[in-house]
Amino acid sequence: ACECAGDEVGKCSVGDIDGEDTNNDSSSDTRRRRKRAVLHWIGKLHDMARGVGEGVTDLGCLMYPPLAIGGSNSDEESNENKLMAQVKLQRDAILAVSEYILDAVPDAGVGAGGDGSADEQGAIIPMSEEVLELAGKLRAACQKRYGEVEAGIRAIR
Repeated sequence: ACECAGDEVGKCSVGDIDGEDTNNDSSSDTRRRRKRAVLHWIGKLHDMARGVGEGVTDLGCLMYPPLAIGGSNSDEESNENKLMAQVKLQRDAILAVSEYILDAVPDAGVGAGGDGSADEQGAIIPMSEEVLELAGKLRAACQKRYGEVEAGIRAIR
């Protein structure tokens, strides 16, 4: 997804490099605002992906706690509730990343000086078919695995 967005940033810079319509300040400003908006989109995607990674670590810690020999039933229930809560957080984070990639519309408010119109920054970032397919598969797998985890936890209660 970032590669596709990077290609879009490259397209924003092509006019400046190739001398295409460089006399038109309005066109140049629009390209700069678009470029800033796309770079902001990439940064937000990176932050979201980092959150997914941190969630994996938290989830792993909950899945493999130290052995609690002689623990009470309430401790087991508490661990199950914590595990399910973390699984839900992880599911939500993964789905948010997937949707963010599938929507791929930079924030029209980024790029000071413009009117923030969709024509300037809010146009969709073209994603390759492969990226769209993988993001869709990720979304479907996430939902399916969440259902399996939920069923598994219910089965042991």
